[in-house]
Amino acid sequence: TSVSPALPVRPLKVEPRTMTNSPLGQRPPDRFPVSGPADILAYIPHSLGFTPQDSLVLMTVDSARLGATLRLDLPASSLDYSEFAAKVSDILRSDVSANGVLLALYTDHGWKRPGSPPYRRLIQQLNRCLTGKGLPIRDGWVVSATAWREYFCTDSSCCPWPGRPLQEITNSTLSAEMVYRGSAY
Repeated sequence: TSVSPALPVRPLKVEPRTMTNSPLGQRPPDRFPVSGPADILAYIPHSLGFTPQDSLVLMTVDSARLGATLRLDLPASSLDYSEFAAKVSDILRSDVSANGVLLALYTDHGWKRPGSPPYRRLIQQLNRCLTGKGLPIRDGWVVSATAWREYFCTDSSCCPWPGRPLQEITNSTLSAEMVYRGSAY
């Protein structure tokens, strides 16, 4: 995965492991098998109860633990993104054990070139605020009605253009596990 120089982001290397959804010291955590981004993206509609549209979904992480999941309507392009990003950062910082954030952008907003992702100004401002709070964006993805792809990658050899089929998300191991456990979002 290559990262755009305009967005100083440390990419999250997703290795096969088990993800949990509750902090240590509380009830025994539910463990979910995660082998890549499709599994993380599969978790979102199961955790929310619906597939987001025109939304920004942010998930706090600490090593292999998934913390808070926050879904927001995408703000208008005329909005002052600095105030929006500051408020979002404050909310996510309430997860005191988190040390990073995963981002999923659900939009059908056009993305014509790999180096010019949708909502770039918003994500840049959000990354500045989150990094200032000790929660850098570790990785991010865009999900449209037809495909999904890495938000920060511009290398078509690992991130094919215009994206990967949505079936990779719906057919992922984690999605099957969630259905097995009774989730029908």
